[in-house]
Amino acid sequence: MDIEKIIAEVLRRLETEIVSNAAGKRDDEGKAKVLLISRERSRGHHLSEKINTLQAHYRIEYAEDTSLKDAHQIAIIADLDDSGLAKMTSGIFDEAYLAAIHEAILKGKDILLNKDSLEIFRSKDTAPFAFFKFYEKKLEVLEAWGIQVLSLDEILDYLKAGSDKDCLGREIYGKNLMKRVVTDRDIREALEEGQKVVTVLPHTIITDIAKETAAKEGVDIVVCKE
Repeated sequence: MDIEKIIAEVLRRLETEIVSNAAGKRDDEGKAKVLLISRERSRGHHLSEKINTLQAHYRIEYAEDTSLKDAHQIAIIADLDDSGLAKMTSGIFDEAYLAAIHEAILKGKDILLNKDSLEIFRSKDTAPFAFFKFYEKKLEVLEAWGIQVLSLDEILDYLKAGSDKDCLGREIYGKNLMKRVVTDRDIREALEEGQKVVTVLPHTIITDIAKETAAKEGVDIVVCKE
């Protein structure tokens, strides 16, 4: 093959790759940023199987690579363990991983905790009831701080769904909870206001603790029709 043709082909492919990479970079920079806080990034932060789904809509950055700037409104706590949960709720943030969570809380980020990483949930059926309730109370503390305790699938739904539209023109029953996630705190606030009925959006995620509180206290959850 003519050497000039080979050189021309190499240059053509190089130019194509450069243009493609530049376009990809522009697309990536246009996406909203999500900060991933992971104890060990090398472990795959428990999102590895579905990270491509997230990257289609969000620019994923890691706490160890960047400071917690205002650009990261959403932060995901990927692999918190039971020990870390106990430390956090006792006000102890004595390692880099926990310090990043502490900073995210102070900066008012929308924080999503992947509860699938907690051993206590995987041992719910075998651990002593009192032991499980001990950690369940710890999770209630996090919810009171505004941290949303969700399964991985719920986190993915939260990120993919974006903000749902309000049910404009629809009848609202009881307390209006038009938000993406309803927590135990939301149900308890409704009770404090004397409300025994709350209205949510069709795709609202209701945490397990919130469902338990609603069932225990007799709060009806009405889904607003689209």
